[in-house]
Amino acid sequence: MRQIAVLPYRFGGPAQDGPTEILLITSRETKRWVVPKGNPLSGMTRHAAAAVEAEEEAGVTGAVCPTPIGSYEYRKRRANGASIMYNVEVFPLAVTNELADWKEMDERERKWFSFRDAATAVDEPDLQALIRSFGDGGFRAVAAPRSASQNVAEKAGVSWMFAWFQRLLPRQGNFFELFESHAATLVAGANALSRMLQSLAQYRVVGVSSNVDFLSRLVACPAFANADLDTGLIEREKAFLFPSDAGVPAEVFLVAALAELLREESAARSAAVGDRDPHSPWHLRDGWRLNASFRRPLLFRFGEAEKTIAVGYARGEYELMLDGISTTARGERTGNGTLRVELGGMRLPATVIASGEKRHVFLHGRAWQLACVDPLYHAGEGVGEGGGLVAPMPGKVIALIAQAGSEVDKGAPLLILEAMKMEHTIAAPAKGLLKAFRFGVGDSVDEGAELVEFEPAK
Repeated sequence: MRQIAVLPYRFGGPAQDGPTEILLITSRETKRWVVPKGNPLSGMTRHAAAAVEAEEEAGVTGAVCPTPIGSYEYRKRRANGASIMYNVEVFPLAVTNELADWKEMDERERKWFSFRDAATAVDEPDLQALIRSFGDGGFRAVAAPRSASQNVAEKAGVSWMFAWFQRLLPRQGNFFELFESHAATLVAGANALSRMLQSLAQYRVVGVSSNVDFLSRLVACPAFANADLDTGLIEREKAFLFPSDAGVPAEVFLVAALAELLREESAARSAAVGDRDPHSPWHLRDGWRLNASFRRPLLFRFGEAEKTIAVGYARGEYELMLDGISTTARGERTGNGTLRVELGGMRLPATVIASGEKRHVFLHGRAWQLACVDPLYHAGEGVGEGGGLVAPMPGKVIALIAQAGSEVDKGAPLLILEAMKMEHTIAAPAKGLLKAFRFGVGDSVDEGAELVEFEPAK
């Protein structure tokens, strides 16, 4: 049987200038000194599961190393008299916080030991060797000049990679403390960036312009993550912050189509409840036809591009044909526009919010605004040119992205306007020529002011 454990340690002890110490706890039954350990947890990495055991059994948290320093074995006797041999992987954990209350505080004691006293306190010979090898002095004692890392691994029983790493450490100074502090800072920063990206991906803004997509790219920008920040960041990282539009992914149109079909199903079920004949086949939306297979088109528009999705019906699912590629689709509505979607066996969380003809699709942490077009409703209408080159509200120009006199594609960012403490990207409404900017960086503009002189391509 395999288990995981942690070796909790701290630098300097309570005086902050003493030797590194090891934390041990007592077992529940025999009250002998042991390290926090347990069984691996489903869906969790082994080192993360070991950190959970440290918090529950010893009441400590901190930074856990993802690589074990080694393993040890012990035999546990069960109530029926049988005994089982356990192999336990040990992960170092730099303790940053000692909890006043924890899960097993009434069942165990905890105590800090020196490396030597900790090795003496535990019973298992392999665990004793691991604790001694983890200590700086013990490591140097076994690290002979001969093939250092292999020598350490053989004599101390520690992981070869950990032995190699420790062989490179300086022989004096507070390297461990500085290293752990730096590692903790990096981990905290990475976690903060991850939470920011997750939070931005969860925003659902409809009806007003927002800069959520821009902020998502900003947080994901390597320069931002590395704190390489100054007033020239936007211009310097323009290629990353304003990537060329590669078009709308196919799954966006497929999700929009599936949402439309599920919405129709839900409306039909609601209508059936209040009908005199709730079981009438006219309430069904299963595409059944006598002696025929039924397919219907759904038309969506994104800017000037239009996509037609041919919908086929099968038992419990749909067949969606887009650009000659057929994809099976199924899903369910979970409220507030959120969907559980399955496309060709791939599961996707998505949100589709309908507002008139507009369909706001939130997928993969991004948002797209499509139009669900009814061809009969728009019959005989002409196609008008889009605008988007005027200030949506009073603000200040903070960046000019494109070059005056250059040809730009539809959707290309032209400038950034700061208004109401938000950044708004003004993009080209069509492919054409950017003849001139009407304002420069730092200029204030009124609502409705024409920002650029633009000539659409013919």
